Amino acid sequence: MKSFKIANFSIGLWSLVFVLFAFGCSQMDDPDFLDQLEIPERVDFIKGSPYGDINSRVIISEAEVCGESSQTCLLAGKTIEVGNVEVYNDEDYVYITASTEGTDWYFFESHLKFSETAQGLGTGKNPAPGKFPYKESYDPALQVVTYQFEIEDVPNTFYWAFHAVVLRLNEETGEVLQSESAWGCGPRFVNKGSWATYSGPFTIQECEEDEIEEIDDECYKEETGWAGTNSGAGNAWWYYFDTEGDAIQPIFAGNKNIDGTVEWDGVNLIIDLGSMLLQDVNEPVKVQGYDILPTKRPAAGLFTTYKGEELSIEGDGSRYYAIHLDLLVPIECPEEE
Repeated sequence: MKSFKIANFSIGLWSLVFVLFAFGCSQMDDPDFLDQLEIPERVDFIKGSPYGDINSRVIISEAEVCGESSQTCLLAGKTIEVGNVEVYNDEDYVYITASTEGTDWYFFESHLKFSETAQGLGTGKNPAPGKFPYKESYDPALQVVTYQFEIEDVPNTFYWAFHAVVLRLNEETGEVLQSESAWGCGPRFVNKGSWATYSGPFTIQECEEDEIEEIDDECYKEETGWAGTNSGAGNAWWYYFDTEGDAIQPIFAGNKNIDGTVEWDGVNLIIDLGSMLLQDVNEPVKVQGYDILPTKRPAAGLFTTYKGEELSIEGDGSRYYAIHLDLLVPIECPEEE
């Protein structure tokens, strides 16, 4: 009898060990990043949408965004709304942008996964964001981050899971006041256990065909223009004006060299549209000065050096200028049917 009890106890003990081991393995599929990461007491940070930073938000003009974007909230610590996640596309790229602008929260790390189906994200089990195929860390900490993919590399309709480690900062000292995991809002991966969520679906939006405008018996189509001889960095096309280069530099409309130019006279940027016209929109001329060039196409909607419709703009002392123009480019009028 005694040996029988010992045998039973041994079996129970090994069963308990097995259960604890299995429980530990399941937890390893859903790591607590706040326990694993070494969060410093203070961090450097850039508030808002940083111009020129490699992780700055990609913002494209409304004319270039195709159809409608999809936006969902960003929750930290399960209940704290700290920002949003937006998905949108133009003709060439799909963008997934997360923002905490307007708050004192900042991104320390981010992780992203997308799939044609929710099941492809791994629904039904705790996700492991550290194993997501796309990940970034941020030093300094940022408030806006963007993942950009060539449109042919993304399913036409897809779901996505965006996870981040976010820090609440004292914006005077950079002291870390709070750190949390954050997920883009949506359904939970599992009903019990991890509160991790995923989002979607998003369907890549069709781009509208160019509208033709007829003005004084001449026909025009809308194009985005950038001025300058030098091609800017990043996947999306843009140009910039270097004041230490040629005094007169071209305007590119729809990534094609048209007959317009911009001249630097040492004080002013003087725009000559040639055969082109400005679109009848709010602030068709946008200019931003830089001492350090952006590493991606900058956000014309956030330019601060100048916004308006004047064609002579005073410089602000910068060496480089991004000059964004909403243009009407002349084309042959279609034959009437």
